[in-house]
Amino acid sequence: MENKKQKVKKIEVKMKFNLRKFLTWMLFLFLFLPGIISFLGGGEGLLEEMSLSDGLEDIKNGKVEKVEIRGDDLMFYYEGEEDLENVKTTRKEEGSSFIEILQGAEIENGAVNVEVKSQDLSKAIWNVLSLVLPILLFGGLMYFITKRQMGAGQNMLVLVRVRQNYLLKENSRLILRKWLG
Repeated sequence: MENKKQKVKKIEVKMKFNLRKFLTWMLFLFLFLPGIISFLGGGEGLLEEMSLSDGLEDIKNGKVEKVEIRGDDLMFYYEGEEDLENVKTTRKEEGSSFIEILQGAEIENGAVNVEVKSQDLSKAIWNVLSLVLPILLFGGLMYFITKRQMGAGQNMLVLVRVRQNYLLKENSRLILRKWLG
């Protein structure tokens, strides 16, 4: 048996990071992707919506295991496994208390387990992002516009230098011809 040396092919991948293309794609994703997803119906149908009166009726009938309050949104968890099929959502009036709503519907406070979930951190993050992100995007846009304009001005200077070098070469040829006779 002969030992044949097998050639090992090396695959080398060189990636160049282009900040302009990266920012263009990020801008595309932030501006157009949510609209495309909502147009195609990607975010709909995760939780079934119902009226508040239907939810109160289900509490009276003992179908609801717990109610989760997130701001003005109420999430009704029905008996059984906690999957999305057993969760329905509704909204209450701003500033109204869910306990007052239960008392108005003549439902005892202990008839359902009530949990209040805080959304302070997520609202704070969203508020900061909604203020800072447009400023950063606008600042980046202005930076690239001014950088491009400066580049155009520098290109003009390069053209002037090329013209000067050409004229110097022509003058030196004329002087050389006169000298050589």
